[in-house]
Amino acid sequence: MEFFTYRLPNGIRGIHRQVKSNVAHCALVINAGSRDEHPDQYGLAHLTEHAFFKGTQRRRAWQVNCRLENLGGELNAFTTKEDTTIHATTLRGDFPRAAELIADVAFRSTFPERELEREKEVIADEINTYKDSPADLIYDTFEDMLFAGSELGHNILGRKNALARYDGEAIRAFTGRTHTTDQMVFSSIGNFSAKTAEAVAARYFAGQAASARGFGRVAPAPCAAFEKTVVKHTHQTHCIIGNRAYGIGEEKRLPLALLINILGGPCASSTSWCARRTGCRTTSKPATRRTATRASWRSTSAPKTAIRRSAST
Repeated sequence: MEFFTYRLPNGIRGIHRQVKSNVAHCALVINAGSRDEHPDQYGLAHLTEHAFFKGTQRRRAWQVNCRLENLGGELNAFTTKEDTTIHATTLRGDFPRAAELIADVAFRSTFPERELEREKEVIADEINTYKDSPADLIYDTFEDMLFAGSELGHNILGRKNALARYDGEAIRAFTGRTHTTDQMVFSSIGNFSAKTAEAVAARYFAGQAASARGFGRVAPAPCAAFEKTVVKHTHQTHCIIGNRAYGIGEEKRLPLALLINILGGPCASSTSWCARRTGCRTTSKPATRRTATRASWRSTSAPKTAIRRSAST
């Protein structure tokens, strides 16, 4: 597997892989997520991701959303605790159009107040839906306790009363502090050469002025073992047990990933097999960075939610 890497003059890094396919994928990964929010900004990174689609200096909201859709492609984005990613999928020949659109929303979004108010309602619905789903909520509750008191100890969506305060100026202040060119990577994969990928990236991203992050991230402090049980009036039980996992640069990360797949990965895993043998159902979700595998076991009787952290890694 061969990758080609490059760096633009403003500090944006690039990586490309050429494959035989009629479809091309590209993404701008920004090393800024909810862990980079100040305490009075919780939920702002996620709102910023939504606001990217609400209009730029060159396009209105509907033009942003229809630009690739009219070509049979797709533009989307997501936010995690550590990064924000804007990504696109198109036919191979439309790769330059996708790169141009990503650059436009990343660097020239206007964050119009009217559109922001509409998007806050969308996120408020997300928060309500999440709260109504114990199967999802238990993971955030677990991580809030596992990383209590640190940058990682709060959920990505934020709170509805906090969202109501944010405006375009708040978003611009956040992106100005965190969305710096030295923290960006433009990735691409498709049936075109590395030279073409770099030329397209340079055409649409090199014009952005160079900027550098002025702060560092703080590693979370060690966490003592904990246990918590929440009683809810439901017909399901959700349990989670875990610990902090190895970082991306540690050698034991890959053996741990193998163990995760054996215990709670594909439907053919030993955990699922045992559960089927005993008449239970299992579900699993991928772990976020630096957290343990997250897996939930569901039954149909006890109305409880249990959270437990083991004392050792």
